[in-house]
Order: sequence, then C-alpha cells, then structure tokens
Amino acid sequence: MQTLKSGTEVSVLESITAQVEATVKTILADVRREGDAAVRRYSESFDRYNPETFRLSQTEIDAAVVSLTPDELGALQFSLEQITRFAKAQRASMSDLELTSPCHVSSNPSRRPEIPACPTLRARAAQKRLGEEQSTKHNY
Repeated sequence: MQTLKSGTEVSVLESITAQVEATVKTILADVRREGDAAVRRYSESFDRYNPETFRLSQTEIDAAVVSLTPDELGALQFSLEQITRFAKAQRASMSDLELTSPCHVSSNPSRRPEIPACPTLRARAAQKRLGEEQSTKHNY
C-alpha cells in the first residue's frame, strides 16, 4: 500500500501551536503598550503595507465592498452575524460582580490600621502582641 499523505506528529503540532501562541501574545502586548505604532510596524512587517493612515474614507470602504464577489460578501456577512450572535450570547451569560471585603489590608505598612477591621486579622494581631509580651516576660 502506498501512502499519499501522512499527518504531522502531535509533538510537532504542539510545538508550532506554542510558538504561534507566544507570537500572538507578544503582538497583542505590543499593540496594547504602543498602540498605532505597533500596528504600523506589524503591518509593514507582515503585509509590506504602510499607508499614511489606517483609517479608510467612506469612498474607499464603498469601493472595497463593490469589488467583492457575492460569495465573498455573503461570507463576510455570515461571519459578522456569527460573531455578533456569539458576543451577545456571551455577554448575556455574564453578570456584573462586585465584592466587598471587611478584611482589606493595604500592602503599604504605613496605611495599615493599628487595629484591623477584620475579626480574623484582629485576632492575629492580638496573638502577635500577646506573643511579644510573653517573650519579654521570660527572664532566665
């Protein structure tokens, strides 16, 4: 039997996936940090496209839409509907969440109250003070 095509090893696919994920994370971090400058750099790098502005005029948008075949336009419309439907369903499944904690302690020692508001922290502070008092009472 002759093999016409064989699959790629799983370890190779996992390695490629990890490389792609790392690259995408780097790109997203760069865009968050640098904004349009990063978009421009990646556009030039990937597409050799470096326009004066990335904002299209309405005339350019209309020309691009008119240049699409009916199948291409249909595929874009379908994608838009799918993405919109998913985003709405995802948003509907989420609820706003607000948590308050009576045990909040600042990480800045100068802003920590002498007597913590949280009963657990208050008890720990009392135990610590008691332990300090006990250690000073022992004169061997």
